[in-house]
This record gives sequence, structure tokens and C-alpha cells, in this order.
Amino acid sequence: MHTRSSRWTVALLAARQGDATAYAAFLQELAAFLRRFVTRQMLLGGQPAADAEDVVQEVLLAVHQQHARWDEQRPLLPWLHAIVRYKINDACRRASRDARRHLDLDAPRWEALLAEETLAPDAPLDVARLLATLPARQQALVRAIHLEGRSAREAADHFHSNEGAVRVTLHRALRRLTERARGDAR
Repeated sequence: MHTRSSRWTVALLAARQGDATAYAAFLQELAAFLRRFVTRQMLLGGQPAADAEDVVQEVLLAVHQQHARWDEQRPLLPWLHAIVRYKINDACRRASRDARRHLDLDAPRWEALLAEETLAPDAPLDVARLLATLPARQQALVRAIHLEGRSAREAADHFHSNEGAVRVTLHRALRRLTERARGDAR
């Protein structure tokens, strides 16, 4: 009985010789293994299991693009493990970065902030007057995203900025508006 390592090594060597059937079998077996392995690793890393399939596809693509670089004088599994490890780490890093940087307040969340109990229920709220208290760039971003319905990407393109800077500026503007709205209601 062949071990997984030897089966995969033989299949990848055959693929290098043009055996498409061996290569397809290798990729299918690798994909099945990766789905189990990556899902378990993602969960251990505190990431949702639903993201595992994206990592599996990234690994399969990397293996397909880089298999010619594998040195057949060296064992296959450490080479595969390095690819898998890097792709899992990249996914975890991306998810962590996205979670920290996702500051965009959608319309329902913005409305919920303004409707908090610190505002008197019958207090008139003059949005135009509140907006006028913001710096010009913040005013323009709030109008573009929350009044005109542009996405952060569209606003970034319009204002010749990057999406991260737009999100941060918008977040600060909304925080100021909320603070001022609470102050006006008191």
C-alpha cells in the first residue's frame, strides 16, 4: 500500500511527463485532503470554516502554478506544507486586517446610532446644520456615501484617495456627527 506522500510524488512526477490523468487524480486527492486539513486549521486559528474553501482554491492554484519549481530530489510533502501554511497565514492575516479596518457604517447602523436613547425622541435634528459643522472633506464624504449612496470605493476614486483613508475619514465624521447630535439633543 502506497503512502499518501509516495502516491502524490509519483502522480506529480507523471504529470511532469504529460500524464493528465495522474495529475487530475493528484489534484482531486489533494483537494479532498486540503478541505479537511484547512478547515481544521482555520478553526484552530479562530477563523470561520466557511473561509476554508477559498484557501483550498488558493493552494490548488499555487500548486498548479508552481509545481514545475518543486525539486524532485526533495520530499514533496514539506513543499506542499509550506504552500498550505503560507496560504492559511495569509487568509488569517487578511481576515484580521479586514476586521480592524472595516469601519464603514451602513445606513441602518447610522440610523441606529442617531436613534439611541441619549437623543430625545422628539428632538428636532437638523442634519444640514450638523453636516455644516464638519470639515469640508468629511462633509463631502458623508454626502457622497450616505446621501448619494456611493460605495467607499467609488468615493475613494472620486476624491482621488484610497478606500482605507475614505473609511477612516467617514468613520471619524460619523462619530463627530453622532457626538454633536447627542449634544444638540441635551
